[in-house]
Amino acid sequence: MKVDLLALSTSLAMCQLLVCTTAQDTGSIKTRLGLLASDLGLDPTAESSSSGQSSDFTDASSTGNELSGRSPQQCCCEPLGTQCEEPFGGSDLVGSGLIGARKKPRVNTRIVNRPSTLEKVQSCPASQQTCCYDASIDLSVFGKTCLNPQQALQNLPWTQGCQESQPQGSKQCGTRNYNRPVSGLTHGQASPGDFPWTCLLLNQNNDFVGSCAIIPNDFSNNNNAPTRKVITAAHKLKVLGETDLLKVRAGEYDASGFNDPEAQNHEEYTVTRILKHPQMSNSRLSNDIAILYVDRDINLNHPYVNTACLPSCENQFDYQFSNGTGVR
Repeated sequence: MKVDLLALSTSLAMCQLLVCTTAQDTGSIKTRLGLLASDLGLDPTAESSSSGQSSDFTDASSTGNELSGRSPQQCCCEPLGTQCEEPFGGSDLVGSGLIGARKKPRVNTRIVNRPSTLEKVQSCPASQQTCCYDASIDLSVFGKTCLNPQQALQNLPWTQGCQESQPQGSKQCGTRNYNRPVSGLTHGQASPGDFPWTCLLLNQNNDFVGSCAIIPNDFSNNNNAPTRKVITAAHKLKVLGETDLLKVRAGEYDASGFNDPEAQNHEEYTVTRILKHPQMSNSRLSNDIAILYVDRDINLNHPYVNTACLPSCENQFDYQFSNGTGVR
């Protein structure tokens, strides 16, 4: 039988350069990495090293696209626009979207790519980007401070998403018009006009139904435009009968009568329309709000009457903080 020596030598060279398999006495088959192993930092004969790199490299998961030996990651939030640098000075495989094993001088490590889209990973704030590295690397050695996404979100200062624009006028929303508390008050007692946006809800018999607040006509908070709106807790209205009259009393200080130190009497308005939140629940008191419309414009020139300001944007009051007794 004629043997092609050139073909045989070529096959042997390819076997050493790439991957060959050999049958062991036990009948199992192991992967050998040949001459590539030294460049990959792996064992040429596929024997498991103390670090387990050979099995990490050669064993693949049968489900999904992940390697079974994939190293844990540590993800850091860094300023947006900066490149995620590999601590050892090479190209960052996170930024390039690659996964590889590299042998650095005296150090063997893998800089893993960002997790796949199937994994749930908390992202960094909008002003920062996520850089992920092998969890075994001590980034502080390279002068890097790693702030993970959870820490970054906690330390992110809250910024209000809108700017309040107050239309100019003789009386702006949320303001009160009195110089100083009146004399002769007991501790905790308010002065007339101290809270000018508050109002009373009364029925036709002047029975107390609930309290309310006068609000501007829209979110522009423009007191130069007339308003006929007040807001109240919707559950207060469940005591009303079908034929009951509902009134709004504005500018009231002493409900028992017109007494000192009041300088001007209150004014009353008849409610013509009630608009409750469509998802209001009487049992849970969720969405417990209603807008009441009165029969005429509310007199904002009254010294004890003004509107409360409406929020200028949806997140104006969504900032939460802990005061030691709970979250506010």
